[in-house]
Amino acid sequence: MASAPEIRDVLLAVKDLIAVIVPFASIVMTHQFMAKREEDRYSKDFKQRRIDEFYGPMLSMTLELLGRRSVYQEIMAGLSEGESQADTAKVDRKERFSGQAETMLDESDRELLGDMQKLYREKLWMAEPSTVDLFQSFIAIAEISSLDSEEFASWKSLDRYARRTHLFEQLEADLRRNKEVLLQELSLA
Repeated sequence: MASAPEIRDVLLAVKDLIAVIVPFASIVMTHQFMAKREEDRYSKDFKQRRIDEFYGPMLSMTLELLGRRSVYQEIMAGLSEGESQADTAKVDRKERFSGQAETMLDESDRELLGDMQKLYREKLWMAEPSTVDLFQSFIAIAEISSLDSEEFASWKSLDRYARRTHLFEQLEADLRRNKEVLLQELSLA
């Protein structure tokens, strides 16, 4: 059996060991806690930045582009109602409006597409992979839309009424879905 002085020496050694381990353990635990908190804050801030700087503006511009097309199509449908070939004044008015509207839409679309292209290029690193996948198609549409040559007129018409609508509806769905996911993640954080 151990004598009292030996037990006392062991207890003093344990006490000294605890005096060294406890502060060290508290430093390690505090560091781990602070690192986790900083990681969570950074993640939350980054998600908010992605919404504010990429998904929100890109969705807004996409909706504006789709809205312009929708209004144009509604106006053209309204001008076509009750139209007959005998009513040349109405047909002439529709053609004049159509030409003016096309020119205005092309100019404003080019400007908006340029803004979207710039945002896409500057903030692509903030996008989800599904949004990045749409980038190449978007750039192709934006470049085709910027061509002014007569030989591309039919291609531009096809692009404008078929491909562009499909791409931008796809882009809108993707942007909405990713923005909602980020908002949901932010609310859970």
